[in-house]
Amino acid sequence: MRAMQVSRSCARTGLLLSATLILAACQSTPPRPPPAAPSAAHPAPRSAAVEPLVRPAPSSVARAAPPPASPASSADGVRAGPLAAEQRWLARLYEGTPVRVASEADGAVRVDLPLRDAFDARSMQPTPGLRSVLQHLAQSLTRQPRARLGLAASGQEAADRQQRMRLQLLDQGVPSHRVTLLPAAPAGGVVSLRLALAPAAIGRLRDRDLSAGGREPTALR
Repeated sequence: MRAMQVSRSCARTGLLLSATLILAACQSTPPRPPPAAPSAAHPAPRSAAVEPLVRPAPSSVARAAPPPASPASSADGVRAGPLAAEQRWLARLYEGTPVRVASEADGAVRVDLPLRDAFDARSMQPTPGLRSVLQHLAQSLTRQPRARLGLAASGQEAADRQQRMRLQLLDQGVPSHRVTLLPAAPAGGVVSLRLALAPAAIGRLRDRDLSAGGREPTALR
């Protein structure tokens, strides 16, 4: 009996000693400092932004008008003048096609295409290719108020085909006085379209502009 009491007393003493050691160890461990607030010098890390799988494509800019003309002739044979930009624009549009765009000595722009590509055999109706050329030349007329367009075709049906081209331009809103029929038919089986500037109008003369030395002219008797 005495031995059992001694054993129980030793067990209680051991438990108290263990608890005391654990408590002392907890008190000796220094507390962890709270996390420092982010400052301007050390900002808090940000989570990486998730990029979309498909990025929007950049918007394309349509070239509705040709670039401005350069003041001098360039190495590509374009003559300086008000219609130089139109020639560059047309040449760029029809590069690699049977359509030929060239400049003339007076600054006019001549557009030639083979007759077989402009009209089908035994047909007076313009082909889609010729209608495209006429549509772009109508845009040039809109940008160049002083410009006029001459039409010429070769072959026995040249007159009828000229009228068909003229009607095609009128249907696109081109005024009739800005379309002329060229009398000289081109050789070699081609259709020739000539974009040129109309001569400048002469200003109206007034009687006082004709006086010399500030005196009115003497009336004829």
